[in-house]
Amino acid sequence: MNKNAWSRAMLGSSNVGVPCGGVSSLTGGDSSSSDWSRPSDWLTMPELVNGDQGFISVNSVYEHGSNFLAFTIFGGNYRVDIGDGNGPVDVNAGTQFEANLNFDDYNSSTLSTRGYRQALIVVTPQTGQTLTSASMSKVHSAALVNHTTQYLDIVFAGNGFTSISFNGSSPSMSLERIRFVGDCSLNTALFMCYNCRALCRLEISDSSSITTYQSALQGCSSMAGHPDLSMASAINISSLYYQSNGLARLAFNDLVNVTSATSVIRSCEKVESLALNGSDSIESLQTACYGAKNLQEFIMSSAVGVTNTTNAFGLCPALGKVLLPGITVSVSVASCKMSAQALDDLFDSLGTVGVSGVPVATITITGNWGVAGCTISKATNKGWQVATS
Repeated sequence: MNKNAWSRAMLGSSNVGVPCGGVSSLTGGDSSSSDWSRPSDWLTMPELVNGDQGFISVNSVYEHGSNFLAFTIFGGNYRVDIGDGNGPVDVNAGTQFEANLNFDDYNSSTLSTRGYRQALIVVTPQTGQTLTSASMSKVHSAALVNHTTQYLDIVFAGNGFTSISFNGSSPSMSLERIRFVGDCSLNTALFMCYNCRALCRLEISDSSSITTYQSALQGCSSMAGHPDLSMASAINISSLYYQSNGLARLAFNDLVNVTSATSVIRSCEKVESLALNGSDSIESLQTACYGAKNLQEFIMSSAVGVTNTTNAFGLCPALGKVLLPGITVSVSVASCKMSAQALDDLFDSLGTVGVSGVPVATITITGNWGVAGCTISKATNKGWQVATS
């Protein structure tokens, strides 16, 4: 391990960009790198390299005296240095580390224009130990109520890590960037960044082994672009972007193993379009887009495997285009804004029902302005019942 990399902490940053929160037109496989710039007066973080283990974070330290920090690392005994000059502390695997960072312990030169001083937190394994997972948002034992955890920027490394989670009773409301560098064995992103409401950037060096993204970015309302996340092994993307209101356009590629897209963009009020490509295996669209009030388009490359569409497009009053190629279960696009041509295109995409053991299904188009002019026979000729009122 490069000890100099772990120990140096300097003011300043050469990162450039534009502020987080702008509207993006990014698609799956792109990142939001141009939508965030690291504040120039944050502490510069030492660079981690392949073979390092642990994490480094920059944390805010306010003068009020309640700067709680609590987390648990599993798999191996670990060492924590909170940068207050008192040196590192050894902690047993699976045991919660906690501290209340003292404003006066951190140099006045670390003062940010945002009003806090800064601490550089360094976590490493003890000799011969391998760290396997991290639970980053624990509640300090002295706190009488749940509290936020004051991470600002954090980087992880270590091929032993299989999971990292900021989901907990002390949400990381101020965390703007999460990175994982070097060889990566993460196999789950379950609730990884849950309610990290300031998060603008997520960078994972290799996400190809991750099988579930359930609620990974739920509540990340500052995300303005789609991180570069591999779906190669993904099975579950349910609630991935639930209430992530900063996104505009999303396209997921290579969803060949995904079976659940339940609530994937539920209550994402700024999303304008969603495309699910390689979607043959998706079974559940339950509440997939429910409450996505600005959604204009929803397109799947294939809906042949879909078995559940309950409230998939509920409360989507702006929805003007839906394509569900090969679908054979009942679905509703009621109270959307589809034209006659858009409804005809949807009918053309439907699979055939009522034959060869496939039950009759109903498509509900009530409340769309194009109902009067659409060609309902395009659906009924395929065995569908069409509900118009």
